[in-house]
Amino acid sequence: MCCRCYIEYLKDEELKRIYDLLNDKSDLKVEGELFPGDNVVAIANSKDMNVGVFKMKWGYSIGKRLVFNARVESLDNKELFMDGIKNRRCVIPVNNYFEWKKDNKEKYIFSDKESSILYLLGIYRFEESKPVLTILTKDSSEELSFIHDRMPVIIKKNDIKTWLDKSIDPKIVINKSIDNLKFMSCKTQ
Repeated sequence: MCCRCYIEYLKDEELKRIYDLLNDKSDLKVEGELFPGDNVVAIANSKDMNVGVFKMKWGYSIGKRLVFNARVESLDNKELFMDGIKNRRCVIPVNNYFEWKKDNKEKYIFSDKESSILYLLGIYRFEESKPVLTILTKDSSEELSFIHDRMPVIIKKNDIKTWLDKSIDPKIVINKSIDNLKFMSCKTQ
């Protein structure tokens, strides 16, 4: 679930504004599909608790595999995610994400009906002093479940600061997440 996203950091006005706040732009795609293991732009709190923009690798390393998604239903039960949900929350701005229909492997693209950006919820940790993130997922909305049973947790822009505030119960923001997305088969593009 949610193993590909698409970005246009330099073409999309809002994404460019976020991208321009990033200090370290090395090893970062500016356009195209993002894959687990890629460096991505993330919005998170700095050490002094000010909201900032950071480069993070997508996927926690567990041996030779990457954990690039985390189910919101099990965040409190898995030690791997406990610190992230309590102390290290982030938001990943992307233009859209892809999903493949399980029965025929048809690829679909998902985007917001009101904005050019999807704000995906994530958590992060440090591996070898570098931040790595995983994207949170939930059960798909009824409308989207015919394609896939999971979807990323997506919020509106005005909920970013609330998500990053570790004094606020994360379930409050998760429960306000967006379910109503535009989608189309990539065959029809």
